[in-house]
Amino acid sequence: MYKLLPILLFAYGLALTTDDIYDNSYALIIGIDKYENVSNLDYAVKDANSIASLLQDNFNFPSKNVTVLLNEEATFTNIRNGLSKVSSSAKANDRVLIYFAGHGMTDDLPDGGEMGYLLPIEAKRDELFTTSIPMDDLKRISSMSKSKHMLFLIDACYGGLAATGARGLSSTTPNYIDKITKDKSRQIITAGGRGEQVIEKSEWGHSAFTLNLIRALEDGKADLNDDGYITAEELGLFLKEKVSIDSGNQQTPVSRRFTSQEGEFVFISKIDEIMKTDDTVVINQSIIDYDILAKKIAKQLNTNNNSMELKNVDTEIINYFVHISSLTKTAEIYEKSKIYISFIKGRKLEILNHAFLDSIRKNLRIQLMSEYFESNKEINIPTSIQDINFLKNNNININDFGNNKLVALDSIYDRFDYPNEIITINLFRLVGSESMAEKDKYFNSMVINCALPKKGCWADYGETDFIDVENQLFTDIRNQISKNKDIGTVSSITEDIISVKLKNLKIKKQMILSAETVFNFTYGNGAEIAKIDCKDGIDYYEGLGNDKNDLLIEELQNKCKAFNRLSIYAETAIISTAPFNYKLQVIEVIDSVAITKRVNITKPFVKVRIGDKVKIDY
Repeated sequence: MYKLLPILLFAYGLALTTDDIYDNSYALIIGIDKYENVSNLDYAVKDANSIASLLQDNFNFPSKNVTVLLNEEATFTNIRNGLSKVSSSAKANDRVLIYFAGHGMTDDLPDGGEMGYLLPIEAKRDELFTTSIPMDDLKRISSMSKSKHMLFLIDACYGGLAATGARGLSSTTPNYIDKITKDKSRQIITAGGRGEQVIEKSEWGHSAFTLNLIRALEDGKADLNDDGYITAEELGLFLKEKVSIDSGNQQTPVSRRFTSQEGEFVFISKIDEIMKTDDTVVINQSIIDYDILAKKIAKQLNTNNNSMELKNVDTEIINYFVHISSLTKTAEIYEKSKIYISFIKGRKLEILNHAFLDSIRKNLRIQLMSEYFESNKEINIPTSIQDINFLKNNNININDFGNNKLVALDSIYDRFDYPNEIITINLFRLVGSESMAEKDKYFNSMVINCALPKKGCWADYGETDFIDVENQLFTDIRNQISKNKDIGTVSSITEDIISVKLKNLKIKKQMILSAETVFNFTYGNGAEIAKIDCKDGIDYYEGLGNDKNDLLIEELQNKCKAFNRLSIYAETAIISTAPFNYKLQVIEVIDSVAITKRVNITKPFVKVRIGDKVKIDY
């Protein structure tokens, strides 16, 4: 069921997020493969690392708040100190998650009953009390912590849970989300009970418990009622079913509470189920708790003297300054530039007359103003004689590539109302050699200077004929402006799954994104990577044995030469350029991370790397 709210309720920011529930998040992650006195395990360390990464990448656990103890680090003393530190660090509106992958054992008590223990690396089977962590300690630590929610995920099988069997609130309870996120909770889920064994398989690369824990959280499969939140209770139910199946009923997870409090540890699996239409905002009622929604609206209205502050990334005005130039001295620079020798091929660059340039400037100005009408983008293409004369003395060309200390750049920036981006297009007619038998063709070089928030530049060039020159420039400028729709960067790669850390939280499932390789010539090994990628592309097209690919091979050869020049002469350069781009499709959005897969693979030689820029695909 959907409800329609007026656009006044603002199109972004109303869905309940992790930050709405918790002020901070803490985790202690423990994994032990190699024990000193008991049998070893195969995947406990790998499991621990996977969970640590998952919490940081997908669920807003700051890396500084995540403590990881592996093998020899996971001593009796270190584990106890870690438990004490993580529980005491958390404040009243924080959450704490403790994950343990290793051995668990159960000891019979003299008067009946049993006590479960977690085994540190030096634990001794016949001295559990003095060398291991008893279940009572976990309960005691949980009661000493000020945290709102605490969840223990124990990938070990043992009995003696000092916990209650109380269930949480039903999801149909009125104000369910509000109640479970405000009430305290102390919950624990173990991989199995006494006498059961932790099942690990090489084909999984994980234990049965952690394999399904990752599926539950990363893929959102534990969101049993599809309300956008995964509670600890849902997680326990999911694990009980799936682990039992995968282990052939050799282990059955147990989910309990240390107290009778009815709160729930919450993972946010989706945060943006608000869809903007022309006049309304459509909100999925199963995702939004309307009591919380109303409170958020009231809080927003009461800030800044009862004025609503829109926090949409598209409300900030971005100013683009575009200048189209054709100067004799600039033509000579390009003709002599070794970067463009293979493209110009001995032809001459002829400057264009003022009337022709003026016509292009005015027409492009009108087209771009219409294109971005009612958007947050403002386009300034100067046409007055005074401005054009000023710009003749402050022209930017390929020789300025990578120079962030340009007098011309600062002069333009000061004179034209501090633009965010300065785009200089040097446009010439190509004459001579083989083009004589054809219609006139034009050469253009686009130099982009990002004035704010930081300076940096790159260049591109192209060739077009007389009929298309204006349309081509319009397309080039529009594409460049669209490049500013960066929505994130590639943050991790696991087999075919590519995680994208998002800047724009409006990204939704099934969207197609465009990603680009980033070649950083300033820091790192950008030059080396660029050469390798060019060679891989050339080898790929040559291997196809198709004459139609000759132009693509030539383009890559020219790119390689340009990269070589940049590695020598550019003071600073961070570049993304065709053909080193690829498409991604969003599978799921979890907090601020989009889980994607690569699609439409037409250039298999293009590699996916951490740090690649990701944009909206147009």
